[in-house]
Amino acid sequence: MSLTQRRKQKFNRRYLTEAGTKIGFVDVGSGGPLKAPWSHFPDEVIENIAIEPTSDTNGLPLCISNRLGESKFYIAEDERGSSLHEPLEQFAKRFGQDSILTKRTIDVELTTLDHLFEKKQSEIDALDVNTEGHDFQVLEGAQSLLENGCIKLIKVEFEVTRVWKDQGWFSDIDQYLRQKGFELANIEMDYAKPVRVKSIFHHGEPLWGKAYYVPASHTWEQRFRDRAHVLKGVTLYTAADIPGWAVDLIQWGRDRNLVTDAEALEKQIKWAMKLAVLDEAKKELVSFIKLPARVVKYLIG
Repeated sequence: MSLTQRRKQKFNRRYLTEAGTKIGFVDVGSGGPLKAPWSHFPDEVIENIAIEPTSDTNGLPLCISNRLGESKFYIAEDERGSSLHEPLEQFAKRFGQDSILTKRTIDVELTTLDHLFEKKQSEIDALDVNTEGHDFQVLEGAQSLLENGCIKLIKVEFEVTRVWKDQGWFSDIDQYLRQKGFELANIEMDYAKPVRVKSIFHHGEPLWGKAYYVPASHTWEQRFRDRAHVLKGVTLYTAADIPGWAVDLIQWGRDRNLVTDAEALEKQIKWAMKLAVLDEAKKELVSFIKLPARVVKYLIG
């Protein structure tokens, strides 16, 4: 665990415990232990609801989609790449991603987030969607949750190249979430080199990534009216490395008499993230050390 992660955990524990509340978090396509930013919350202040197509419902594994019913699920060679969409062999061969190709299929039951949380919308603060090409459809099935619930942070995977048949696209996700009153706060992009040019030094081509969305100011105005919601948002945005949104939210809360300790809260955010530059330098150093000796010799002359 990095220095920054320890500090973020301490910050989040302090303010969520003070508010007597927990982060309600839904992880669609969880795929194992919590990852950042959710791992920056100690277990006692986060309520994790993980949804993977493994639990039986009427004899069939459960998958989240935009409709109720049944469907075929494609189990990949590397099961982390399994999807409700058939993988495209052309993509797999071009980028050497044979691990996403199908080794078998199973039948699954489909449901929606709106159906699952029909009576618990106010308990969900954060949402992570990572469903290998089906992310837009998952969000489509959360229309009521997004419009009427209390979600303060969404982390969603997206594609910008064709990987699966009938997949969603980043443009679909972005337009849809903006219509629901959310704004793009951060984006991470993954690149890969086509097999035939792997030996050529270049950045590669964009394949997919992760986007972070937060409620727009008018959405906060309509839905959130107490200090606990503000503190949840502040801790979520600090954990997700978008401190500008956290500070803006503190200001918003102060203007509405929901935050009386704005200056102290901002100082604590700076304290929590103060050592991030050292953690980043450490990662860069480790990456440098792992370079082949001939490359290091070339770089340092």
